Amino acid sequence: MSAKRFCFAIALSAATLLLAAASTANAGLIIPASATSDMGNTLSNLGNTINGRGLNAAPRLTATNGLSTPLNSWNSGVGVTTGNIDFDLGEAFVVDGLSFWNNNGLESLNGQLGRNGINGVTIQSSTDGINFVTIAGAPTSFNRVTLSVVQAILGQRRAPQIATFAPVTTQFIRFTVTSNWGSTINTGFSEVAFSGAPVPEPTSLAIGLATAGLAWRTRRKRSVSAV
Repeated sequence: MSAKRFCFAIALSAATLLLAAASTANAGLIIPASATSDMGNTLSNLGNTINGRGLNAAPRLTATNGLSTPLNSWNSGVGVTTGNIDFDLGEAFVVDGLSFWNNNGLESLNGQLGRNGINGVTIQSSTDGINFVTIAGAPTSFNRVTLSVVQAILGQRRAPQIATFAPVTTQFIRFTVTSNWGSTINTGFSEVAFSGAPVPEPTSLAIGLATAGLAWRTRRKRSVSAV
């Protein structure tokens, strides 16, 4: 292997290991800073889906959810069952998964459980909030979840649907809702949280590359001395 190729290989390996180490060290919960939707709302607030209401305790990624109500979940406007829900993470992160708690309570008017929970969905990412790309390996549907008032009174709760996918660097995540579980009244969900890590600082990468360069120079010096 030539000196240039060896140096490049060492630098690339060091940068890769540094990124992996940073991801492992900081991996964890990512709570969106805000959420917006073109689907309106019915006696609820989209902010309920990112504030932890209805969940039991940390860690939020594996917390359980109680009965979905207008106080701890979100429902779209009456007659609106599809549309976009956008989450702004506040800054760029390396995102590699999510935890999702679907609506589990009574559908308005007809009393059926979980029918207005999200079913079909396309999950996309964006760095500018304008141009979105579908995330490979992300869920394309969410499970129907049910929890009756009696079950809730007896202390039953529901675990999240947890999904992982190939890491993407993004600040904005969009759910394009294409269907629910049968409701013609509205669509909603209880909570969402993402998993991942902060984007490594450029200075960290520079240190990694400098370390790789030092290792190469040391090896080069030893090789010359041995001649």
